[in-house]
Amino acid sequence: MSDLTLRRNEHCIVGMPSCNFVFNSTRSCFIAYGFRTSRMEVGVLRSILTSKQMEVVEAADAIDPAKMAFCTKICSKIITSQFCIIILNHDRTRGSLIPNANVNMEYGLMLGFNKYILPFQRREHSLSFNVQGLDTIKYDDDDFERKAHAAISLAIEKTSPSEIKTPPLDQIIEAFLFYRDIFVMQPREAGDQMIASLVNRFGFLLCTSIDTQCYTLLGIFTNLRAEAIIFRMKKIPSILDWIINSARVRAESGITNVNLAVLSEIIMGTKVIIAVAGETEKLAILQHLAANKMKLDIEICTLAHINEVISG
Repeated sequence: MSDLTLRRNEHCIVGMPSCNFVFNSTRSCFIAYGFRTSRMEVGVLRSILTSKQMEVVEAADAIDPAKMAFCTKICSKIITSQFCIIILNHDRTRGSLIPNANVNMEYGLMLGFNKYILPFQRREHSLSFNVQGLDTIKYDDDDFERKAHAAISLAIEKTSPSEIKTPPLDQIIEAFLFYRDIFVMQPREAGDQMIASLVNRFGFLLCTSIDTQCYTLLGIFTNLRAEAIIFRMKKIPSILDWIINSARVRAESGITNVNLAVLSEIIMGTKVIIAVAGETEKLAILQHLAANKMKLDIEICTLAHINEVISG
C-alpha cells in the first residue's frame, strides 16, 4: 500500500532517536489546559468530544515520573491526535494572572507540528504577546458550550482524512481476500448500508465470505502504528452492540420486522481480520487483547504472512 499520504515524526525536537509516530493517526483530540483554572471547560469539551466518538487525551493527566512523560504522554499524543484544543486561561498567583508555562509550551508544540488547533480563552484574560496575532475563540460561561460545539464540529469535518473512511485495496490485499474466499460487500439493503457506514467510520470494510453468513470486518492498517489500530479495535464491541440495540428498538416500534434472534447470531459471529505492517504491531495488539480480555474473533495478519499466503 502507498505510504505517500503519511507524515511521520522523523526528527525529535529534544534530540532523542526518531520515534516515527504518524501524524493524525488516531481519532483523538489532545486538550492542553491549566488544571486549576479550566475544569468547567474541560468537562464540557469531554462531553462534546465523546458524543462525537472522539477519544479525549488530556495533558493535565500526563504525569508519570517512571516514564519519559514528555515523549510518551505529551509529544506523541499531540503528533497522533486528529486535532488539538488549548485553553489559554491564566493561573492566579499572588493576586496576579500569570500565563501557564506548560500550556504555552504545549501550544508551541502544536504550532511547530502544524496541527489543527482550537485555542480558547476567557474574555477577561489577555493573550500573551507572542500569540496575540493568532485567532483565538474568546468566551464566557454563557457561550462556551455553544462556541465549543461549533468549533469542534468544524474541526472534525476539516481533519477527517478520507483514507481512514475508505481504505484502499491494493493487488496484494485483493489476492489475499480472493484466496480466503472473502468479498467486500456492496450493500444494497438499508441495514447493511447502515452497518457498512458505521464500520467505515473507523477504517473497516464490511465483508462476507462463502463459508459463513456472518460479517467479516477487514481493517487494512499497514500504515498505522499499533496504538492507532488498537483505538479502532476498541470501538468494535460498542458498534456491534449498537447495531443489535438499534434493530431491537426498530422492531419493537414496528418499523421493521427483522428476526432479532437471527440478526444477533449474525452480528455476534462477526469476524475481524486486520492487516498490519509487521510483527511489532501484531505483538502489541495481541498483548492488548490479552490484557483487556477483548472477546473478539480476530485474526491479525502481517504483510509478510499475506505475501506467504498468496505466493504459496
